[in-house]
Amino acid sequence: ALAVAASLAAVAALAASPLARSGGVVAAWRTDSAAASSEPAARPRGAVSGAATGVQFVVRGEAQQVVRSVGGWLNYTLDVTEGVFLLPRGISFATRLYNGVSPAPLLLARPGDRIRLRLRNRLGPDVASPNDGKGNGLRQANTTNLHLHGIYADAVSDDTFTRVSPGQEKLYEYLLHPQTGSSLLFYHPHADGSTWVQMYGGMAGGLLIEDEAQEEALGLPVAASHVALLQAFDLRPSSKNYLGATLANKGTSAIDPAIANPSGFQGELLVVNGGEALYEALPAGGWLRLRLINSVQDSSLSGLRLGFSEARVSDAGCRTVLLGWDGVWLRSPRDVPSLLLPSGGRADVLVGCTEPGTHEFGSLGSAAFGGVMPAGQPV
Repeated sequence: ALAVAASLAAVAALAASPLARSGGVVAAWRTDSAAASSEPAARPRGAVSGAATGVQFVVRGEAQQVVRSVGGWLNYTLDVTEGVFLLPRGISFATRLYNGVSPAPLLLARPGDRIRLRLRNRLGPDVASPNDGKGNGLRQANTTNLHLHGIYADAVSDDTFTRVSPGQEKLYEYLLHPQTGSSLLFYHPHADGSTWVQMYGGMAGGLLIEDEAQEEALGLPVAASHVALLQAFDLRPSSKNYLGATLANKGTSAIDPAIANPSGFQGELLVVNGGEALYEALPAGGWLRLRLINSVQDSSLSGLRLGFSEARVSDAGCRTVLLGWDGVWLRSPRDVPSLLLPSGGRADVLVGCTEPGTHEFGSLGSAAFGGVMPAGQPV
């Protein structure tokens, strides 16, 4: 609450900044929308330009499912099933998914809510492995559990040691403190031996706790706001983290991934909310709010350094303003040249540019850090 109160004056100053008074247009990226539509095949990436009169959405892929709490309760069932993950470039593979879809449903709650998530394992039997019964090692690819990443809870509520075997289910219950405030979390499996294959394969979803009174008091000068769940896939057959090798889980997975790669793409791929990029034109003076979740499991790509290129910063006046980090609000908004988001990290940011045109916010790469997604992948 102190951080929120201290931020009000800073937000007012931010709203009066040159960007808020300009006719800037910023192009950003997402895949969830209230109504999905198809993009013309001939449209090149980054084709939004000119002065914006409203928010324009072009979606490739299906709309993300959103589940909201009702009457102080968020009751929802997550079925772990086999499904097909449809990636950009026509790439697809068989995997394990929550409710058979990717991205997994976005869960929306409020401070003071009770969350009741029933996890049901609908997968087939596990494959026997030499690591069965051991405390480490890849094994039991179809055994799972649930973890709310960032939740303030004890080990009884957020039990990451429970193993939910195929055919079993477990009820997870959480009580959000009334003074929690707005916070960004995400849910994913956490069973030892299978976390990697399940998360890499697509089992992850966002949980947004939104305090309406706090948001109204902050009065952020936002034209649009999106939760962006970020995942990455390595399509280089020679890589140790190649998609096919990871999905095999050292021979302990009974699911044939049946990877389809019609274009023969070989490289790294950053995926936003389970799909390809969205082009969004903001109105004059508009800021875009991004709530970013790094759920990347590939050890060679798990670090995400995100921002605008140096050219966009200097020539187009593009800015990245950090509001919160890992669910905790800063005492005042902070201009940052870029964000280095580790696996499991979350960030709440505003992005915008002073000059009209098309501007890309995405991965910048890094020569100083290992295991970072290369530059040129839009968020």
